[in-house]
This record gives sequence, C-alpha cells and structure tokens, in this order.
Amino acid sequence: MSYGAYFMYYKCEKCGKRFKYCLDAEKQDVFGQCDVCHVAGILVGEGCNEPENKIEYEDISD
Repeated sequence: MSYGAYFMYYKCEKCGKRFKYCLDAEKQDVFGQCDVCHVAGILVGEGCNEPENKIEYEDISD
C-alpha cells in the first residue's frame, strides 16, 4: 500500500526560499540544497510533520 510521496521541507538560510524535496527524487547529489543559492537548506518539516504553510514550499525534486 502506498501513501504517496514523502516530502522534506526546507528553508534556505541565504535567500529565504522555501522548497521541498520528495525522498524518491533523482537529484540525490543535491538533495536539500536550494536551487537558487546551492547551499544546504534548514529542515523545517517532513512527512507527517509538515509545516502549517506547506503550500508556500516549491517542489524542486525534478
């Protein structure tokens, strides 16, 4: 049984961008990095512990 995608929610410390990655993303070499600044984001939530404003997080898994 599948429950759908499992997302990790991040906020970039440098530019403030909010983004999320799906755990099964193909971009494993840059997982958790901001696609603008290329720095590691700060983990703010995951899976069932999603942030309240989760619609503000851009999916950059692809």
